[in-house]
Amino acid sequence: MEMQAYNGEKTLVSQASARKATTPTEAPDYNLGWIVATSPWTEGPFLTHDGSNTLFYATASVAPERQLAFFAATNTGEGIEADHQAVEAAVKSVLGDGP
Repeated sequence: MEMQAYNGEKTLVSQASARKATTPTEAPDYNLGWIVATSPWTEGPFLTHDGSNTLFYATASVAPERQLAFFAATNTGEGIEADHQAVEAAVKSVLGDGP
């Protein structure tokens, strides 16, 4: 829904709110719990967040301009490398390019 709002489609979230979520405010690259970055494959800002509860590790990346989201999770709290590799592989699989 946020990606749709970001791109101007009518949703419960306003376009202004969706765009605010992709604009760093708390630090040069951080907003509302997400890292905000840019990459050639995203065609604009993308949001990424990952973390662990010590039992599992999860990574989420959202590229609103491309209307794409990628998610990876492992059943180990130390799965950061595997998660990042899985997201990168998914991006390459879907787009034929990647980070």
